[in-house]
Amino acid sequence: MDFNHLMLLIGTNPLPNYVAASYFLARDSGLKKITAVYTPETYAIALRLQRVLRQAWERVSFHLCGLPEAGNPAAIRHEIAQYLKNFRHDRLHLNYTGGTKSMAVQAYRTVFTETTPGTASFSYLDAHDFRLKSDEGVSLSGDLRTEIHLSFDDLLALHECRKLAPSSEVDWGPANAVITDFVRRGWVHDFIAWKNATIRQLFYDNEALRRPSRVRREELAEGQPFYTQAQRVIAAFPAEQAWHFDERGELKLPEAKKDFKAFAQGILYLDGRWLEYYVTALLQEKIAQEQPGWEVLHNWRLVKGEAEKDFEIDAMLLIGYQLCGISITTARKESDCKGKAFEILHRVQQMGGEEARALLVTVLAEDRLTGEELARKIERDLEVDTGGQQPLRILGVRELRPERLWERIREHFAAEPVR
Repeated sequence: MDFNHLMLLIGTNPLPNYVAASYFLARDSGLKKITAVYTPETYAIALRLQRVLRQAWERVSFHLCGLPEAGNPAAIRHEIAQYLKNFRHDRLHLNYTGGTKSMAVQAYRTVFTETTPGTASFSYLDAHDFRLKSDEGVSLSGDLRTEIHLSFDDLLALHECRKLAPSSEVDWGPANAVITDFVRRGWVHDFIAWKNATIRQLFYDNEALRRPSRVRREELAEGQPFYTQAQRVIAAFPAEQAWHFDERGELKLPEAKKDFKAFAQGILYLDGRWLEYYVTALLQEKIAQEQPGWEVLHNWRLVKGEAEKDFEIDAMLLIGYQLCGISITTARKESDCKGKAFEILHRVQQMGGEEARALLVTVLAEDRLTGEELARKIERDLEVDTGGQQPLRILGVRELRPERLWERIREHFAAEPVR
């Protein structure tokens, strides 16, 4: 396939364009021009794509071809035909992955008819097996997850997202070790039951964290046989989050707002963040040992464009260019977990396109009446809601043991593409 000019159709997600351009640029030193065909709605996206590609490929000239709208076939053909008059002698290659279906059809027709016979070629990125293919379905590449390596910074730049500084890092390693022991012993729900009966009652007004006037040791232990084990977690807290009781058995609560904010991180850990830290610590350890090519980002809040509201994905992984997202929750209501599942699926597909995959880690067990695993039930419900696609997996409490959890994560994210 010999060409010197690549034409891309710009849709709402620039990632497929980036992948196609990066593949051809890396393999064809004769590629000198890239044209982005955009609509008024995708003009800013075309500019972002150009900025990111220019950082790596200075030799290439970038051009823009504007369409008045995405759904007017005659206008699409006219604008592209007029544009191509400026490049009569180019050997053109159209990648028609992006844009609308109408843009793809009309751009293909126009390039085919307006160029010298035999000088134009065509391709698309197949989301099912991560390969570039010719218009006849012949693979032009291997699995591009192993060939195109996208950084988190470039991914965020493509989507006009910026990272907000994370909270100060706290070493939860010793506490995570106790949590790991609870998981192995099957004590997760015992821990949560103790937390709900004590931490939730003492430190929260509904969902709002508060500073109580006092907390007595007996309030944490009375009628709570699991308190003895829960103390092991608290005893493993870092210095700023450490718990100290006076001679009367009352917890010493920091007076200063700044000091209580640091102390409260321990409350948040007990209330549910323990699962987030447990999962992300396991991810970092296993990826470093077994999947060094994977990149992981966690504990970051993101803002898109000029939006005032930020959003957070508990953990994001990049496997080559494929985005994989993990949401983590200790909620036990089916409706809450479904909401989390929809959110993570929406976020990763918004940024990673059709190739993205998502996973929700929960503490769900079995339905008391039917004995059915709730995680499987929700997963099946979502499969119906998403048209039978399989981009999402939901894990329950039975799959939290470290070896099993890593096995399921790797199984889902590194799965062979569907052919």
